[in-house]
Amino acid sequence: MTRADAQSAVRKLLKIPSQHRRFSCTRADADRVFGIDGDLMDLLMDLGLPYKGGRRDTIFDPVDLENIGLDLHLHSANWASMRVWARSMKNPEQLENSSCEMHISWKCRNPGHEGECRFALSPQLRRVAGSEENHANEEMLVTAHLANDAREFDESFRAVALEAQSLTFHRLPHELAMDMGFLEETRLADCRSASRYLVRFARAAGLPAQPASGYFVAGPFPIPHAWFEIGVGKRWYAADPYWLNTLHRWGIADPDRWPLNSSPRGLLWRLDRILTLTRPLVTDRSRRASVDLMARRTPS
Repeated sequence: MTRADAQSAVRKLLKIPSQHRRFSCTRADADRVFGIDGDLMDLLMDLGLPYKGGRRDTIFDPVDLENIGLDLHLHSANWASMRVWARSMKNPEQLENSSCEMHISWKCRNPGHEGECRFALSPQLRRVAGSEENHANEEMLVTAHLANDAREFDESFRAVALEAQSLTFHRLPHELAMDMGFLEETRLADCRSASRYLVRFARAAGLPAQPASGYFVAGPFPIPHAWFEIGVGKRWYAADPYWLNTLHRWGIADPDRWPLNSSPRGLLWRLDRILTLTRPLVTDRSRRASVDLMARRTPS
């Protein structure tokens, strides 16, 4: 990591308007959670990293710190997860025609409240679980049928892939993820904003396209994710050139094995054909419950 790398990472952060920051992380948090030690933090602050307080009682925005950690490939839980992804994606053929057993558990976010918890599954989770009942046992095992249809999109998809390459990954607050003007001005995007933008771009290019959301499953811990689908004949195929290009840039996915014009088979668990990442999988009296997912890949 060089000073120029750090400067580039900070310049990206400064494209985020200040009103979207929530300062809550201390220097100790930055080191423990995001891998930003004291010397690097001093450099980042000198380069313009936003913060509040003095040098001894400084607090930072956690989304800023997460982006710094990702951009500089710092040793953290996030980057450790990505190394697992890299191992999982080394041999795409092993991901074909596979499914996952998904262990889903949940608990109350505010223990100690009056009355009993009343957990309820989201409509998307009820659909895959095949159950309408409230689940007081706080866990379940479901089979996650992944998007396994291999497809290489034809020349008509080329412009969409090129547009995806013009976008740069950045964790965004929800308000900016929904702001297409911000994306067009800065070219910064997360999976939510990129998928919405590329659906619109693909449709303008004459391609049938629709959004999709669910989970990216490249290791034991799935992450919420959004992508889109392209219609070919009477079938819809997953397309995710933005995320594949991001994984190429991070050195996680081999461009020859995961080309941008291919459907990312065996990695996506679709729960809906609309963008639903902000909706909780499980609620407790209509409030978001704390949910953990763990995937175990199984051959079909």
